[in-house]
Amino acid sequence: MFGGNIGMGYVVGYSIFDFFMSHPNAQQFLTQLLRSEDVEKGEKPEAEFMMAVDKNWPGGLTAFERSWHIWIKRKAEAERLAMQSKMKRP
Repeated sequence: MFGGNIGMGYVVGYSIFDFFMSHPNAQQFLTQLLRSEDVEKGEKPEAEFMMAVDKNWPGGLTAFERSWHIWIKRKAEAERLAMQSKMKRP
């Protein structure tokens, strides 16, 4: 995965986890997915997780990814504005 780039995998995984933790409804969704028998005890939990997101997230995996990318952009913009604000202070 990620061409063997473990760091990239960590960054992407953390970002997805942060996305879930930033949305109260998504926290419950994530908890239910992680506790499902297929994900928790399956031979390929990552594939089971992805199929469960596709099946249960409103709009499926496509909508999830779109929401995640919008969240990333908004978070980056908020961080950029905060940095600009800090730089303007005397």
